[in-house]
Amino acid sequence: VPHVVHLICQCLREAEQVQIAALQLALVLSETVDPDHLAFASSAVLQEIEAVFWPGGGVVAMGPATPLAFRTYGGFARQLGEHPSNEGRAFAMASAPRMLALLGTNEGAAQDILEALTGLVSCMCGPSEQEYRAFVPLLDRLVIAPKPVVRREVLRWASTLFPTSAPEGRYYALRLLGDSDPDIARAAEGILSSGGREVPRFCDMCSFLAARALDMGGGTVADFERLTSQGAALREPSPALGRLASGFTSREIARALSFLLQLA
Repeated sequence: VPHVVHLICQCLREAEQVQIAALQLALVLSETVDPDHLAFASSAVLQEIEAVFWPGGGVVAMGPATPLAFRTYGGFARQLGEHPSNEGRAFAMASAPRMLALLGTNEGAAQDILEALTGLVSCMCGPSEQEYRAFVPLLDRLVIAPKPVVRREVLRWASTLFPTSAPEGRYYALRLLGDSDPDIARAAEGILSSGGREVPRFCDMCSFLAARALDMGGGTVADFERLTSQGAALREPSPALGRLASGFTSREIARALSFLLQLA
């Protein structure tokens, strides 16, 4: 296997026809490699594919071999997903943000990039809270992307990454419930109606929405400390409006109301 992997990596640096032959060999390797060698082969081949076809994660220069490169990328990722391991999940956690960012900047290559993302989704089995929260800033940017294919992918990743009991598990579907694309709106409605009685805690959901309504960046501990008195007021039988508004400027309150009206 190391010799085959070395040959593939060398040939990916050659002319387009040689690249295509190397990618075809890599695709076969992804389907036949022994599970004990899968992590090594995946890491070496996919790092080389990234370096050759989308260096730096910028705009993809589409050539004859590029669609096959994304297909090969997805093939290795799917194999990692079918053989669950810490290596597979770590690979997906590191690669998915770059691939999602590529989707947002390469409309012409969207269908090919989705090939790779489909493989990465299959690796995302049981991420920890710290791991899935690392995706929140990226999904916050992509959920307002002008391209429907990007917003649809946000829904897929949100429903895969976040448990229905987490605020993020409902938030992105809520944002896209009124999407201009009817297919996305229906998909968002389906996500919101799933999960049965398992929903985020009211206080957690309020804090999560408030952080976004007030544009509090990453929602750090210091940010949420500003919401302490508001959370206490929400728990009272009759919410105390004075305490709910305390500590915020008129501009922040207006921004929050605008955000919540958009969700409504």
